[in-house]
Amino acid sequence: MATASTVAEMENEEESNGRSTCHFVITGFGPFDGVSDNPTKTLTNKLAIAMRENSSSIGNISNTNSPVVHVFETSAGYVQYKMGEIFAQLRRDAIAAQYKEEGVDDEEEESGGNNNDDIKVTATISTTATTILLHLGVDSNATQFKLEQCAYNDATFRVKDERGYQPNNECIPLPPPAASTHGEWGECVKTTLNLVDLCAELERHENSDIIEEEEEEVGSSTVMISTDPGRFVCNYTYYLSLNRCRFINDEFGRNNNNNSSNSNKRTNEGDAKMKKQVSFSQHHALFIHVPPFDVIPETKQLDFLRRLMIAIERQIHNVKSL
Repeated sequence: MATASTVAEMENEEESNGRSTCHFVITGFGPFDGVSDNPTKTLTNKLAIAMRENSSSIGNISNTNSPVVHVFETSAGYVQYKMGEIFAQLRRDAIAAQYKEEGVDDEEEESGGNNNDDIKVTATISTTATTILLHLGVDSNATQFKLEQCAYNDATFRVKDERGYQPNNECIPLPPPAASTHGEWGECVKTTLNLVDLCAELERHENSDIIEEEEEEVGSSTVMISTDPGRFVCNYTYYLSLNRCRFINDEFGRNNNNNSSNSNKRTNEGDAKMKKQVSFSQHHALFIHVPPFDVIPETKQLDFLRRLMIAIERQIHNVKSL
């Protein structure tokens, strides 16, 4: 558990650096075969409440906008629909951020100055925010938190999902425009976050704050990196998310590079603007498998997720400062 001094040090460091924010989109799941009360539903909702209330129990996560939270029905069809909604909004946000960086004013945006009439250019997050999609799923056999390194283009459901769908060795469909990034069956797509560094930071704080309890082994880690998210709806969700993040990052990174190359001026101000453009539309996804509450209690799981979000934000800031 975090000590008060540790949390205060984290908060002071973040505030003094004055860095841009991370915007978190948090998802969990409802019940499915064999799991009538999914702990990720509880974790997702309680994280959102604590962040909205700026609770000290969540620490200093500089999320200036209320987190976007979704509890998914555990079905491929529902996940496809909701992920489509989420990424449509993220793409609108990226477009809005791009036009604000280029100096397009609100009046021009509202009048359709972007030549993209089917998209309402309205930013719901800061133009300097990096979006992190945190997907939570339960592993009933787990004794640790599992940070999933990758997802696979393989829908092979061991049981039927909540809508009766049970594919076997099928590709996971990607709707347009992300369909252009679709790989072959079995393709492995990895998160763009550095999980080795995240685990190291989480373990470092865990070991420094650990309190000896009965039957608890001092120094034992509660977090690991996994390369096998299964092939059920968890993997299905993660594959969709990683591919759509990759598509948005490629699309708007390419646009920013094109805009920068068209400029003949290379003043310090222009160079600074170019660096800012390259970094503002980044999107990352991470799937975390959590154990049941009877293995790691709810309060400790919430504390772990808070620590994880702070560690991710620190990593993003370090990447931006290179």
